[in-house]
Amino acid sequence: MKGELFTCRVYRKLISTCRWSERPLLEEALRIIKCNSPGVYIIKLPTGYGKTGLVFAHAFSSLVGECSFSTVYASPLRSLADDVYNRWIGIASKIIGVSTEQVSGLQHMGVSGSVYLNKPIVFTTLDTLSLHVFKNPPAEIKKTLKGERGHYEVSRGALADATIFLDEPHLAMSDEAMLKALLALISFLEYIGSTVVLITATLPRKLEDIVTRSIKYLRGRLSYGEGSFVDKEFEEQQASKLIVTKVYSKFLTSIANEKVRKMKGGRTIIVFNSRKRAVEAYSSIRKSSDEVYLLHGFMIRKEREIVEECLRKRARKRKDFVLIATQVIEAGFDISAEWLLTEAASASSLVQRAGRVARWKGDYRGLVEIYLPPSPKPYNNEEVIRALELIKRYKVSWRNAVITNGALSYIDFIEKASVIPEISMGEVQYLRRMIKDPLRGWVTLFKKVVEGKLLRSSRIIPVYVEGRIEDGEALADFFILKSMLKEGGIIGYVAKEEERIGPHHARDATGVVETLLKNPLEGFVLMLRKKVDGILIEERTYCRWAYGEQ
Repeated sequence: MKGELFTCRVYRKLISTCRWSERPLLEEALRIIKCNSPGVYIIKLPTGYGKTGLVFAHAFSSLVGECSFSTVYASPLRSLADDVYNRWIGIASKIIGVSTEQVSGLQHMGVSGSVYLNKPIVFTTLDTLSLHVFKNPPAEIKKTLKGERGHYEVSRGALADATIFLDEPHLAMSDEAMLKALLALISFLEYIGSTVVLITATLPRKLEDIVTRSIKYLRGRLSYGEGSFVDKEFEEQQASKLIVTKVYSKFLTSIANEKVRKMKGGRTIIVFNSRKRAVEAYSSIRKSSDEVYLLHGFMIRKEREIVEECLRKRARKRKDFVLIATQVIEAGFDISAEWLLTEAASASSLVQRAGRVARWKGDYRGLVEIYLPPSPKPYNNEEVIRALELIKRYKVSWRNAVITNGALSYIDFIEKASVIPEISMGEVQYLRRMIKDPLRGWVTLFKKVVEGKLLRSSRIIPVYVEGRIEDGEALADFFILKSMLKEGGIIGYVAKEEERIGPHHARDATGVVETLLKNPLEGFVLMLRKKVDGILIEERTYCRWAYGEQ
C-alpha cells in the first residue's frame, strides 16, 4: 500500500510541475498496480489520456526506493521509445537536479544507454527487451554464435525486481512471430517475479484473453468504459469535438496531391501503409505545397528527431503543415491535426491514427478521410475489410468509450473488427520452457529470431550514410537491401563507429548483403566475423530511398 500511495503523490506532483491535465483514472491505475504484489496487470485507457504519466510516476518512485528496484519502459516502435525517453529527460532534469544519464538510459539498436538493462530507469523496445529475456543481449551476439554463454543473466536478473511497462504491445501482435515472442516474454517475466503492466488504448479483448491464458494469474485489470471506470469530464471533452469521417473507394496515392491543394492550409496528416507510397506522395506534394514533412522507418535518427520537434512546435503554435507518414506516428507521437487522410488499416491502427486529430485542448473540429489501399499489407486482409465495412455501416466515435446514440464507440469498433492471428499455445509453452532453462537454448532462440520465426518475421539491418554516421542509423528491411544491391549503392560498412570505404570493403559489404538475402543466419555470422555493425551507402542512394530524390 505504501508504494501505491507514494506513486500517487508523485503523479500529483508531476501534474503541478509539468502543468498536465488532471486524469483521475491514472491515479486509480497507480493504486491498482502494486509493486509489492508482482504479476501481470492490464491497463486500458484512451488515446490522449496521458498513459505515460504512469511510467514517469513509477520511475521517480523507483529512484527513491518506494517502489520496484527499477522501472523499464518498452515500446513496439523505436520512434516511440525515443520520444518517451526525451520527454523523461526533460522532466527529470528539472526535478532530480542531477545528470539523468547516471540513473537512466535509452537502449535499442544503435543506442547503448544501458547495455544490460540494469540502470534504475530504462527505455527500450520490445525487440531489445525480448532479446535479453531470450538469452541474447545485443551486445553479446558474437558469444552466441561461438556457442558461448554470455552475461544474459545480468539483464534477466535486473528485470526480476523491476516494474516493466509494455506500451501499446498490440501494435506488434498482428505478426504471428512477434505474438509468440510477446506471450513467452510476459510469461517469463511473471515467472521471475517482475511487475508487468500492459498499457494500451486499443488492445482487443480477444487478444487480451490470449495473454491471460498464457500466464498463471492476472494480478489486476482496469479497462476504460467498463462499469464505472470512465472519466466523465474527459468523455465530455471528447464528445465536444466534432470529428467527421468519410470513406472513399479510391486510392489515396491518386488523390492526395489534389486534396492538399484544395485544402489551402491547415494541419494535415496523410498516412500510408507503406514507405514506398509515402515517399512517392511526398515527392509530389512538396513541389506544390510549403511546410511538407515526411516520417517513416527508413530515416536516420537525427533527421527523424528534427522533423518531429519541428512538427510539435508548429502544431503548438497552430501553424500549417502537411505531414506524410507511415505507421510510425500511430502511438505516442503527441501532435494535433485538423485533417487526416489515411489508407484503410486494422481497426486498432485507424483508432491510433484518428487519435492525432483534434487531439489537444482547444481543438474542436476535425476530418478523417479513409481510402482504399492498393494492398492490405502489412495488415491482414480480413481485418482491413471488416474495419471498412463497420465504418461504412456505423458512425464511429474515435474518442468516446460510452455511446448512447447508436454509434460505435472506438472500443466496440476494435472488438468487432479485430482479427487475431492463429497461434499454437503448445509452441508458446515450448518457448517458455526454453527461456526458463538458465543454461541452454540461447543458440536455438537466436536462430529462431534470425530466421523470422520469433520476434518480427521481417528482418532489419542498420544502414549508415557516408559521412554521417554520427547522425545515427536507418533501418533497412531485406527488400530495400536487395534493391540497393542491384543499384550498386553499397560502398562499404561501419565497424567500431568508423567508416570502412574502398573496393575491398565494398566487396565485403556486398558479400554480407548477398549472404543475408540467401541465408539470414549465415549472413549474421558473416557480419560478426567481419565486424560489420552496419552497411554504408552513398548519400544519393539514401536520399532516393528515404525521400524519393533522383
